[in-house]
Amino acid sequence: MAIITQTDKRSGITYAYETQYYWDKENKQSRFKRECIGKVNPVTGKIVPTSGRVKKGESKKTTSVLKKQDQFHSLKQSDCIMEPPIFWKHSQMR
Repeated sequence: MAIITQTDKRSGITYAYETQYYWDKENKQSRFKRECIGKVNPVTGKIVPTSGRVKKGESKKTTSVLKKQDQFHSLKQSDCIMEPPIFWKHSQMR
């Protein structure tokens, strides 16, 4: 693992990333996985950890979607005659 710094051209902020290299056997190429560990303080040069942003797979949207799905399923179970909304029928025709 290596720590790499990269400057955002738009904001001018330098971020520090922890990079892990691996070999992709299928494409026979070197690849990397990079994770942001913080910002680099321009005065001291030390890495300041960023606030806990949502990582991949743990987004806020998924939790709200799951809540909506639970609400839909509870409605569907209580009302057996319920039909899906009209826009579902159109999206399934495509």
